[in-house]
Amino acid sequence: MQFLLSRGSKSQSDEEIIARFNESGNPSYIGILFDRYAKLVMGVCLKYLKDEDDAADTTMTIFKKLLETLSNYDIRFFKSWLYTYAKNECLMKLRKAKPVIFSIDKVAFALAGEEDDEDRIDLPIEQLNAAIGSLKEDQRVCIEMFYLSSLSYNDISDKTGYSWKEIKSHIQNGKRNLRNMLTSTGNEK
Repeated sequence: MQFLLSRGSKSQSDEEIIARFNESGNPSYIGILFDRYAKLVMGVCLKYLKDEDDAADTTMTIFKKLLETLSNYDIRFFKSWLYTYAKNECLMKLRKAKPVIFSIDKVAFALAGEEDDEDRIDLPIEQLNAAIGSLKEDQRVCIEMFYLSSLSYNDISDKTGYSWKEIKSHIQNGKRNLRNMLTSTGNEK
């Protein structure tokens, strides 16, 4: 059977192979795509992950995921789609691999206009989440939406019903309260 699949595969387009895979579910079709594009995916993974073993593992994971999810996508140009898919997988892996330490300067200090490294606080993300969680509800919601979710005042207003003035006030008071909580715990460098 493998011989029959590989014999005509060189003349088939990627889209034909994907259509046959979607019809039959035969993993050999993904094997054909692997043979064609493993080097491309490995190159993308090396570019982003900077580690050969990690890139090889991620390449295999990507093709394994294709077995499970390829039929969910409407793909017109497989090579460019696969490049983007691989890049996104690598970026998600990098995001998940970030260290547990989180710099508060983005949330509390840089956004308050104090970008000096001397005012920076490093602490476990759990402590930051606890501090944000202890804010008043309206302050917490506005801080999370504006700084952590990067929503605009208009988006926050649409979701919460707060006016622009209320949002601005909740954010300013929340930043001040957050800064006071974090600096009073003795975490300053």
